[in-house]
Amino acid sequence: GAQIGVDIRTPGIDVPMFSALLRYLYTGEFNAYDGTSRAQLGLSNLDLLMQLCEEFGTPNPLECDLRYLLESGDHADCVLVFSPGGEGGPSEGSEAGPSDYGFHNRLELYCHKAILSARSPFFRSLIQRRQRLGEEGGERGPPLPTRVVLDQGVIPKRYARVLLHAVYLDTLDLTCIVRDAASTNSLSEAQSIVQTGRSRLTMVEEAMEIYQIGRFLELDILTQGCEDLIVESLCLENLVSILRWSGEAHGSAWVHRQALHFLREEFAQVAQSGVLLELDKTTLLEGLTSDFLQAAELDVLQATLRWGEHQLLRRMEDRGEGEWG
Repeated sequence: GAQIGVDIRTPGIDVPMFSALLRYLYTGEFNAYDGTSRAQLGLSNLDLLMQLCEEFGTPNPLECDLRYLLESGDHADCVLVFSPGGEGGPSEGSEAGPSDYGFHNRLELYCHKAILSARSPFFRSLIQRRQRLGEEGGERGPPLPTRVVLDQGVIPKRYARVLLHAVYLDTLDLTCIVRDAASTNSLSEAQSIVQTGRSRLTMVEEAMEIYQIGRFLELDILTQGCEDLIVESLCLENLVSILRWSGEAHGSAWVHRQALHFLREEFAQVAQSGVLLELDKTTLLEGLTSDFLQAAELDVLQATLRWGEHQLLRRMEDRGEGEWG
């Protein structure tokens, strides 16, 4: 809410033109304030713009300045706290508790409320609620950074920098994932260890986790970026896992459609591999009944018989184990 007086020495600058420059600072795009295209701008306006650049300095590209804010934390007024305690941890204006001292598994990242609010409806509503509570409480003294505590059970801290990278730079960068033992505490990783014996998620599995975070935070760049990455990574080896995940209520309907399209296009390869035997009945029917299935009728019949025989053997084995048990 601070008011800043701007003394412009360059003559001929009006409010609309200066507003256009402010719009450029926020968006990285320059739109002529009078509704004309850049090619239609008069020479005098271009001269004024050049003079303004000489007076105030030529702005950096928007991505460059946002990257600086992200990496430096300059002018930060918010702290994202990734804590095992979730909402039980300290919040804005609260004093440090016993868990804030000694050894703890926490991560704190400084950021900017304006950017978080502009990018994510989740953060916007949360910050607005904190501000209303602060006004009602009649806080005194200089404002302290708003502390937003996030439960690592919902948003693992290993994805913290991926989240902020997407918020500030509008890109999904999986190289920002923290890959150390202290940060591997997600439920999906625990399930992966039990099911596959692997202690590390694949890139596609990480994208599935981040997709859930993007939906929770209402951050479209995360969800869309993860969907694109998963679809680009589709292959025979991960087809079944992607079909299962995308078919769940928490999965992506768009990814599911693309995975089914892959199944129909590559059915000849699927039928000759072990992937066929891992398909569930609903998915197999959805692929076989499509008019766009890329396979000869004989191949479809042989694949169906093979799948049916496998299901029969599996039931017989399950029945035998039940009788012995």
